[in-house]
Amino acid sequence: MKFLYPLFFFIFFSINAQDSRDAFAIIKGNPKEYKETWYAAKKTKAGFVKGKYLHDDVYNINAYGEIVKQSFMPPEKWEVPQTSYNKDNQKIETINYNEEGGIKDRTKFLYDKNKLVEEKIYGDSDTLFVSNKYEYLNNLVVKKLEFRAEKGVFKSTPSEITTYEYDSKNNIIVEFIALEDEYVAFAYKYDDKNFMTEVHSKSSFPVREKEFSISIRYNYQKYDLNNWTEVYVEDDLSSDRKPSYYFIQREFKY
Repeated sequence: MKFLYPLFFFIFFSINAQDSRDAFAIIKGNPKEYKETWYAAKKTKAGFVKGKYLHDDVYNINAYGEIVKQSFMPPEKWEVPQTSYNKDNQKIETINYNEEGGIKDRTKFLYDKNKLVEEKIYGDSDTLFVSNKYEYLNNLVVKKLEFRAEKGVFKSTPSEITTYEYDSKNNIIVEFIALEDEYVAFAYKYDDKNFMTEVHSKSSFPVREKEFSISIRYNYQKYDLNNWTEVYVEDDLSSDRKPSYYFIQREFKY
């Protein structure tokens, strides 16, 4: 589950997916801007040690509450999803373009009042080929059903079903994705400040795993009044590769 951002200086514009499940996805307290500084790190018997500087990233929060990474160069049209919103600041359409300027795909978002109930995904020929439908319980998404079309005709049964479980503070604690006879699942743990501390995973490929194993651990060192400002990250803990360690500092402008 490698998540380290690309280590280069032409940092392109990006918007974090709103349903991302990691320690970087949720920003509290309505900051206008924040900066992340990444360092390599190592773990010893005595604890963590900060290593060499890697890179900086600066983010803004746009008018729609989305996290936008600053770019040193104006992004090309094909690098940036073109998004439209309604009067309630709800995302209603996102278009991705190819390098030739044509439409690669587009997604329409349908709502029932303040709830997203369906996403319709169209290909470059403007043919609808995926429909994602959402089910709610107590205003929380508990199920996502993905229907795919074959030759323009949708199957009657979903190709993929994602279910969500929550704790008493409405944090997602289990995300289970079933794809016909295969599956992948994630379990999340949080601290008393509602910041994610661990990501666990299991899957059916290449071996059907029955138990969760830890993939990522976040070791928070400092907080401001709203967000964490220093963390040591342990990554790739469940793979056969050697784990990677990082230290990240954040500065917020509210």
